[in-house]
Amino acid sequence: MKALTPITASQLYPDAWSNILLQMDDLRRDSGADIIALSISVVNVGGVPTLELITLTDLGPADDEDVISSPLRFHAAIAERPALRVVR
Repeated sequence: MKALTPITASQLYPDAWSNILLQMDDLRRDSGADIIALSISVVNVGGVPTLELITLTDLGPADDEDVISSPLRFHAAIAERPALRVVR
């Protein structure tokens, strides 16, 4: 699947996108990290469709002080919603 924009991800997968935003907020609050979104896509994780946000953060590995940024991935399973049934 092609890369998604934040707006498209929030419209197509509102629950998964909200989950990812909560994960990012938790990380920012707990670590003070700066997070830059690079790409959003749907990936298959163990047979489960999953929304993936790849970011760049200022959190480097603890054992390497020379690294000033590192990639970080956020995942949220895409929950299936039942189809709406129109009754006339």
